[in-house]
Amino acid sequence: MEHPTSMGELFRSDYYVVAWRQGEPFLRLTRTAKAFAQLADAERANREVAEAVRRPPTRRVLVDLRHGPPGRNDEAFEETSARWRKTLGELFERRAILVKSAAGKLQITRLTRGVDNLLVTQDEDEAARFLS
Repeated sequence: MEHPTSMGELFRSDYYVVAWRQGEPFLRLTRTAKAFAQLADAERANREVAEAVRRPPTRRVLVDLRHGPPGRNDEAFEETSARWRKTLGELFERRAILVKSAAGKLQITRLTRGVDNLLVTQDEDEAARFLS
């Protein structure tokens, strides 16, 4: 699935881009390649995105992690990302997480076990269908 050319950017930082195409049933949250140097950077970046989409144009989101840095599994980072996932769950009723690799899918599936209305996939078309 190609990225729509008429997509409007709602927010951009060193770590995330939030975009939405009018009429599309989901918001697109894309992780950039820049790694968090410190945990405080992740916490600040996540707060900024949450504030930017406080009143999202839709209650569905596609989180695209394919171009992000390699996943981290240290305890402090996982705690920070758990708070971020909880915030996403409060903002969005249906979420699809797009990953690059089978290992990424395994890690995100482990971290989101038991979460309703969530799909973790490597297939962008599958994610779009799930969110439609």
